Amino acid sequence: MDKLFPNGKREHISEYIAILTKMAVNMYSEPKLYIPKDSEGKPDLSQRWYVYFYFRNPNTGNMDKRPIKYYKGINRLKTVSDRKRVGKQLISVLKTMLEEGYNPFIKGSANTLPVGTVKECFETALEHKKPFVKETTYNSYCDYLNLFLDWAKKNSISRMPINELSRKHISAYLNYLGREKPHGKGLMPTSIHNHKGNLSALMGQMVKDDIIPENFIAKIPTKKNRPSKNEPFSMDEIKELRKYTKEHEPVLYNFLQFIFYSFMRNNEIARIQVKHINMDNRTIAIETKGEKKSHILMIDRLYGMLKDWNVEQLPKDYYLFTPEGVPGKWDASVKSRVDYFSERFAKVKKELKIPKEKNSYSLRHNAAVDLFTSFMEQGMAEKEAIYTLLQITRHKSEGALRKYLRDVGAILPKDWGQHYNISF
Repeated sequence: MDKLFPNGKREHISEYIAILTKMAVNMYSEPKLYIPKDSEGKPDLSQRWYVYFYFRNPNTGNMDKRPIKYYKGINRLKTVSDRKRVGKQLISVLKTMLEEGYNPFIKGSANTLPVGTVKECFETALEHKKPFVKETTYNSYCDYLNLFLDWAKKNSISRMPINELSRKHISAYLNYLGREKPHGKGLMPTSIHNHKGNLSALMGQMVKDDIIPENFIAKIPTKKNRPSKNEPFSMDEIKELRKYTKEHEPVLYNFLQFIFYSFMRNNEIARIQVKHINMDNRTIAIETKGEKKSHILMIDRLYGMLKDWNVEQLPKDYYLFTPEGVPGKWDASVKSRVDYFSERFAKVKKELKIPKEKNSYSLRHNAAVDLFTSFMEQGMAEKEAIYTLLQITRHKSEGALRKYLRDVGAILPKDWGQHYNISF
């Protein structure tokens, strides 16, 4: 190259490279994943893995002998399959950037990864998270991210370089979530906070991967819901709800029975598969709110329902509740499954004109009040009734259960009127 251009003028060299490009001379080699091997020839996780390629040096016109390397979070992963998977993704990103004209010599440092788009970086962060979180958590990230990326695409943000994404963009998205339909999603503050938390987790991953310098999403304040409790249904509402769902929404009716008779939460019920059911012991293994294993006793009403469904004869991977109304396969995230039943219940609420502060969770309140009242009517002392109910509702302490029962109106003080000495 020096012989061709003895004066070494940059414009001549650039022109020469342009000519080479037009002549289909490769400016770079195909990016590859370097996998170090141990003494037995197997992939070695104790050594550093990286993606590398060679690029034609603009000063000489020759393919540079030093490989350009990218690590970008690969070595934080603890299994061979995870490193290969993320390495493959990094190769794909680099190939795209090289095809679009990326030149590591012009950019500066050879180890500076080209800036990816908002969509690429969030999706890569999601995949980097995958090996370290439960499947349900990963699926939750997917659901929240897909909604954000859909909004970003409509607002010409998804293909924006990630370093141009700002706090204003995310704030605009959070405002959109809270805006009334049809101009927004009409979500409550708690739901908006959950969306922000999931995006923040992914942006935090980008910081770990040295893609961006800070996670500004974590610093965005979000409103909190006003303290409000779901109220129990009145007896008339219970009767209407039972009659209507039994006749018009039998799938929902069975789902609501599970809430009422087992005190399980909607997402716990949505997770139940045949493999979690033990008909001999009459138990259901579930993942609780804190993602720990717990077991629920099947009372006669629930046991009879599952017996009628012949769950013992069904494939282990069948979900207990599906849109078809019988156990079967359902390829959807937990959130999507819960949303399905929530939307069906919302339509029933509208039809029956049930107040907004009452939802399917309210059935747990009715069940708790009914059982506590029944125990007291049977002659149990209050402490004994509390202890018996504690095992059923799965509250963490007697104090927590007492507070809950006070909130739903099951525990009320006795009339204290006769103790006044002053009349007003």
